[in-house]
Amino acid sequence: MVKVADDPDYISKNYVITFTGKHGKTPLVIDNKTHAGTKMYDPESNEEIQFFFAIITEKGTEGDMKLGKMCLDMDAAGVYHTTYDAKSGASYRITRLGCSVARIKAYASASSYMIGFDPEAVERAYGGLGMKLENPVYAPHWYHPYSYLSAPFELDKEHLYRPFENHDEFMIFKMLLTGNARFKGDAKGCGMDLLSLDSMDEDNKFCLGVFPVHDDTLRDVLAQKWLPIDWPWNLPVDDIKNYFGEEIGFYFAFLGHLATGLFPLAPIALVIQIASSMLLAQGYSKNMIPECICALVGVGAYTIIIDRWVCEQARIAHHWECFGCRKELPPRPGFVGFLLKNPISGKVEIDFPKSERVVRERRTIVISFMMIFVLAATVLSIFFYKYSLSKSGASSVELLIPSILNSFQITIFGVIYNYVADVMTNYENHKTVADHNSALFKRLTTFYFINYYATLFYIAFVKASVEGCFDPIGGEDYCGRELSLQVGMVFLVNDFGNRIFVSLIQPFLTRQYKSFMIMHATDMGKMGPIEEQFRVMTKYDTATSLVLDYIELFIQWGYLVLFGSSCPLVVVLAAITDYIETRSDGFKLLHEFRRVLPNRVDGIGEPMTVFLLTLRLGVFVNAGLLVYTYDAFRFLPKEYRIWCFTGLVVVMFTYVQLLETAYPDVPEASEVQIARQQAVYNRLVLGNDTNLQQLDFDESMLGKTQSQIRREQPEEKLSITTTEHEESGPELAAMIMKQLQEEAEQEGGTILAGRTRSGSLLAQSANALLSSTTTASTDNKPITTRELPPIRK
Repeated sequence: MVKVADDPDYISKNYVITFTGKHGKTPLVIDNKTHAGTKMYDPESNEEIQFFFAIITEKGTEGDMKLGKMCLDMDAAGVYHTTYDAKSGASYRITRLGCSVARIKAYASASSYMIGFDPEAVERAYGGLGMKLENPVYAPHWYHPYSYLSAPFELDKEHLYRPFENHDEFMIFKMLLTGNARFKGDAKGCGMDLLSLDSMDEDNKFCLGVFPVHDDTLRDVLAQKWLPIDWPWNLPVDDIKNYFGEEIGFYFAFLGHLATGLFPLAPIALVIQIASSMLLAQGYSKNMIPECICALVGVGAYTIIIDRWVCEQARIAHHWECFGCRKELPPRPGFVGFLLKNPISGKVEIDFPKSERVVRERRTIVISFMMIFVLAATVLSIFFYKYSLSKSGASSVELLIPSILNSFQITIFGVIYNYVADVMTNYENHKTVADHNSALFKRLTTFYFINYYATLFYIAFVKASVEGCFDPIGGEDYCGRELSLQVGMVFLVNDFGNRIFVSLIQPFLTRQYKSFMIMHATDMGKMGPIEEQFRVMTKYDTATSLVLDYIELFIQWGYLVLFGSSCPLVVVLAAITDYIETRSDGFKLLHEFRRVLPNRVDGIGEPMTVFLLTLRLGVFVNAGLLVYTYDAFRFLPKEYRIWCFTGLVVVMFTYVQLLETAYPDVPEASEVQIARQQAVYNRLVLGNDTNLQQLDFDESMLGKTQSQIRREQPEEKLSITTTEHEESGPELAAMIMKQLQEEAEQEGGTILAGRTRSGSLLAQSANALLSSTTTASTDNKPITTRELPPIRK
């Protein structure tokens, strides 16, 4: 039982519904005293229970029975729940889900949740071992030796880890809900499929929604930091991650990085656009020198932006304690797996046979190619129709028909393919959210690339030789200006206009409409906060909505990298759009959408690969624009164009490769800490000290080279005085070596190649004596004393 705090403002009847089936009796307790504002406490530890999720279910026999069975699974997994009727009198029940901090810690230990070490605790533990971590003197830019270290949580070593924060508890509780119900002990989960429950499919019609609940206090604090106008590089990505999880945090970090990178490029692009417009106004239609400069500058600038992000992404993942966590992510909601033994560790895990997934992926690839073929055929048909109209002398109004048809096919095919791609990706049954989103993104980018850029490629490289281009100013057979006009119009409508509408206008209208309908359907004053979030706010699904957000960024990136040089103004519009979205998307997530289901990832995933491939393709496209579209080498014969194109590609690729060397994939400071954290985990948590060695040396030698150490050691002069000997040279040498051997055995050393480990100085002197002294005379003359040259230690 759970101890409940009294709430005098909301008292209603409590009752119990009991169902009897083949598995026995299933009770469902309806406790209308415990609504969303009621505090509950763990009877054993007396600590307050934190509630994170809510489930909305229909009233009725079927819904109540299934909810009762879910409550039994939650009781077995140590999850607290309280069910009450909707305050507004609507025909559904609200169930809050939460658990104690002690249960969260136990499940974190059982599931090997990655969490950071406490720097002070680790330093004390190392001091207790007589050890100390220090940075080299040549690396002052590295992190503090004990900071930014993380490892799997171990409950019996809790004192070594930092305290659990709200985002840790939130993420672990989600893992507890979706964990396997057949496991035992602390590893036992509830076995919920959150994705299926929230989909309202045939088996889950009773569930109207399941979602994390907004925390009003934390949300208000985040809104104060996030929404006010500020520079794009001051985006509070750490606070965003703490509230929404790593997946949303990485998206806004990347969006802010793009806005920051485009911010200094915008005024440069504006100046180039003004220069191009001035040349066009003076009648120099074919003079596109500003566009040529923009192409060369743009390739380098976009390379720096994307390579800086690769380095920044690794740094952020290290700070957020999720670097390299992709292989250890929990199964995603909606994943259908089997209990299988890991062939390497022997541990029982939920997995899906790789051979079966490969078969499914091959089937979806065939379907994708068929749809892309239909799309390509449709686009080519529109091009040929436009060509036939131009050759038949059609009027200007009739020539608009192909453009209208092209706009319709972009919209229609986009809707169809989005749905088909989502169905095919779910059919492939990827295990983690990261893998699922990566597969969906790859499938959508191929389609959108053809759908959005086919017309621009046609104008830039094909139209001049097929139907000819019409220059709006000079009327020449020249496609440069037509491409510039087309890029500007398409970007303004499809990217800038569409994203502004989706980001600002559509959410506002949707919320106003819902609020209006609800106010006329029921009394808003009677609705509790959870019910209001369910009825007023919109669901945000990271498996589709977030992927489409990345698709928007990919479309923009393609316009900039491939054809941005033809219309530099798009750089200014892109910078404005990205900056607006850093705030507008934040407002939507905080006030328009229900709280996002948290997912742990180690980066933006597949979009990074696609952005890099687009950058490589941009080298070829910009070289082609310079040579064939802008006709920058018009003073040379046309047969030399291919050589100019090849030379430009080589020069630009070399240029890009040199810029890429400026930024490492992983910052050195993060790389060192990542290596350190494994050693700290082995030593302090696992107690593995097999590689521990203590070296006895002078700490003043640290930071110095070997040659510096040898030069700073004091010199020592050595003299050996010999007496008269009657032995011959070989006999004398044997006598000296025997003496050295006896001294070495007394000191625990051995003679190696005429030297001793413990008495190397004496051996050197003996060797020098033997080599510098003349052979003993037969008349037994005394051997004189010789002073040897100085010998260093």
